[in-house]
Amino acid sequence: MNQANDLVERLANQHIKVNPAWIEACVRHIRAENAGGTAIGGDLYKQVYYQLLLTNIAELGMTCLPESALTAHKLMLKGSYFLQVDSVRDISQPAYSQLLKITNTENQNTAVRADPEEKPFPWQAKPKRMLKLEVTDGTRRMEAIEFEPVHCMSVDMLPGIKILLTGPIECRRGTMFLRADNVRVLGGMVESLWKENYQEAVLSRVLGRDPPGFLPDGTVQQEAARRTTSEEDTDNDVSRGNRVSNPPGELMPPIYLRENGTTHGVTTTAGRRPFRLQTAT
Repeated sequence: MNQANDLVERLANQHIKVNPAWIEACVRHIRAENAGGTAIGGDLYKQVYYQLLLTNIAELGMTCLPESALTAHKLMLKGSYFLQVDSVRDISQPAYSQLLKITNTENQNTAVRADPEEKPFPWQAKPKRMLKLEVTDGTRRMEAIEFEPVHCMSVDMLPGIKILLTGPIECRRGTMFLRADNVRVLGGMVESLWKENYQEAVLSRVLGRDPPGFLPDGTVQQEAARRTTSEEDTDNDVSRGNRVSNPPGELMPPIYLRENGTTHGVTTTAGRRPFRLQTAT
């Protein structure tokens, strides 16, 4: 399929490597969803791109990170890497206090101190945020640390959000140290990952607790839409980073592909059962 090859090439020009079989199945799905096959040209590229942002790339068998990055004592990564953020948390603050704040249970009783809390002097430095990300290229998993402020990232980034990292990036034994000019947030999310790695769950696991019950069905889509379309910045004017940066437009439902009994890109959508395409055997 020449059109699929063109899409693969266009994505590759954006440093995104995708299995051609997934592209072909995605195109068939989009055409089926658009009666008359009207989705062509640039519109088709945008729709494929959005489907990718909502797809769990860990189920596509993609890879771009070098294997040496997992074990090398010190390595400088060059080039660009299309990655998925599976989870994120701020390691500069205690997990317990963050959990209290998120669950709105922080009050005078839970914040009892033996000594009166001292107010900081004006010249004292404010605590700096340091995000820790669990990322994957679809095959290899690594950690990424916010080595210096990266304002396009936030602890509120939805699990499954896609980012593009551009070197040089210092890497030590499976951990990347990110600077502001290394990171571009593309957007998206993966619902199944959010159900597993929403902030309360991540912080609870750090504390050795069972995660609280997840939100009712449908809430995940409402929250994703709210975070994606919100124009307000939070966390000291740091963007939540869930908006789609390129190409612009609305997120679309994800693609489902089954190949040799393996499910690829599984993500559920509100009010409908997952749609799965069967590839030819």
